[in-house]
Amino acid sequence: MVNGSFVFGMDDDDETVFARTVEWAIKQGIETATFHILTPYPGTALYARMAAQGRLLHSNWDLYDTRHTVFQPVRMTAAALENGYWQAYRDFYRWRSIWQGAVNKPDWHGRKPVYVQFAPLT
Repeated sequence: MVNGSFVFGMDDDDETVFARTVEWAIKQGIETATFHILTPYPGTALYARMAAQGRLLHSNWDLYDTRHTVFQPVRMTAAALENGYWQAYRDFYRWRSIWQGAVNKPDWHGRKPVYVQFAPLT
C-alpha cells in the first residue's frame, strides 16, 4: 500500500493546489493520503522567517498541529488554506476517487477493494 503525505501552504501555493494535488495522487494510484498545513514551529528557521515577515497570526500553541492555519499564506487567505486542506481530504476519500485510484493500478492484484475506516478528527 502506498501512502502519500502532502503539505499545503508553501509560498507558491494558490487555491488551485488542493484539487491539483488530489488529482495527481489519484492518478498515481496512491491508496491513502495524509494532508497537512505547513506549520512554522518555534525554534525553526521557518518560524524565524515568518515572524520577521510579520506573517504569524497568533501563538496559540494548541493550534500548531498541521490542521490549522497559524500564518498568513502568500497567495491565498488563511481561511482558504484551512478550507482547502479539509476539501482535499473530502475529495481524496470520496468513493469515486477511491475507484479511480484502483483503476489506475497496473494489474488486478493491485485493484483489490480498499476498505477505509475513518476515525473522528478532534
